[in-house]
Amino acid sequence: MWDCAHVKIVDIRYHEVQGTELINTGQQSASSFFYVVHGAARIQLHERVYVASPGFVIHSSISAGEEIHISAREALCKMYWISYDAQLPDGHSIPCAVEDEGQCSPFEMQFGFLSKPSVAFNERIRQLHKCWQRADDRERLYCKAIFYHVVDEILGQLYDGSEDNDVKEDAVSRVVQYIHEYYDKPIPLQLLADHVSYSVAHLSALFKERTNLSPIDYLIQVRMQQAEVLLLGTNASLREISASVGYKDAGYFSRLFKRSHGMTPLQFKKNGGRNANIRR
Repeated sequence: MWDCAHVKIVDIRYHEVQGTELINTGQQSASSFFYVVHGAARIQLHERVYVASPGFVIHSSISAGEEIHISAREALCKMYWISYDAQLPDGHSIPCAVEDEGQCSPFEMQFGFLSKPSVAFNERIRQLHKCWQRADDRERLYCKAIFYHVVDEILGQLYDGSEDNDVKEDAVSRVVQYIHEYYDKPIPLQLLADHVSYSVAHLSALFKERTNLSPIDYLIQVRMQQAEVLLLGTNASLREISASVGYKDAGYFSRLFKRSHGMTPLQFKKNGGRNANIRR
């Protein structure tokens, strides 16, 4: 469908979300990709809620004047929003398989999944946004070329040829969502595996394949990021911060924090977050 559609990029925006924001889509209906590059957010589209972390991709059609609810789960969530319009030329019909799914076209399909981390892909998205801002005709043509590369990579990961790909993506996304919702509670690996009805070994291998981290390492990363927010933005004690991010033992929390940041929590707070050697 993409190879015969007339595609026009409508807008490319970069958003930094703090707290909760209600974003109005403007006066033009369009299809959209959302891509999170930093932090995490709860994004609500058409009554469907996604808990999106870095690498999370969402696609949906957006109506004119529609409002999108975005709530940052951490201090700051950074994301790109790519809007486009795609029309099939006269004489091209929509495949029955698409119609049977209740979709008008693949450009209106709504989906969300956690993509494989890629520095090259992040750079391509950044380059696409930068190119769009320059706004002359030659650059806009270059933008469309980059856009097609972005779409190809997204669809390549969404439909990678494995029959159970949707199930796998959904399992990883559900685990990521669970971690962001309940990071302040005890979360043993077995609980995460039970949550998606996988064995511990199967979930660990799949999660590592998709995110380049083990589920527990990802949980620790989320907890440490939230600890940064509390250390720099509140006067809470070390014991209170430790408990707020899921650790009853403040000493154990401090050791984990030093391992990931190269300094203790109190040193991090004293330095205002500067000079930390953060391992992500």
